Amino acid sequence: MDKDRLHILIEHYFDGDTTLGEERELRAALLALAPAERDQTTEEALAVMGYARMEAAPAGNAASADSPMRWRRMLLRGTAAAAVAAVLAVTAVLPRFAGDGGGECIAYVDGSRIVDEHAVMGIIDAQLGEMGEAADDVSRQMESDFSEIREAMDF
Repeated sequence: MDKDRLHILIEHYFDGDTTLGEERELRAALLALAPAERDQTTEEALAVMGYARMEAAPAGNAASADSPMRWRRMLLRGTAAAAVAAVLAVTAVLPRFAGDGGGECIAYVDGSRIVDEHAVMGIIDAQLGEMGEAADDVSRQMESDFSEIREAMDF
């Protein structure tokens, strides 16, 4: 991979804008670099991705391959999902009252207005389910991280 493409991928990675495929491409390109081919930017990317630490770690020390940017993206996605769910929940729970006293359940998804109550409630249910799964994943990852820390500190 040429240096310009590599540096563009690194910039996107640090911004949290890479796809899974781009992250794999970046990881493979970084790991394929000979030490003499590395510059400060590639060294930083390797360090953030956990590979510089893994290369230098003595045997028996576990270094996490999860980068801080991955955690940041997970938190951003969770926050975005929570915001969408909150808006949909408020829209569904606090219906707008029409002049005849009847209520409406309205949601806006990607700029489209959805007025079918069952569809709106299905969207809310799906979003809440995704949030629950994300929370479970974060909890499991944190337990694993703390376990590794305890082992490293011999507690």
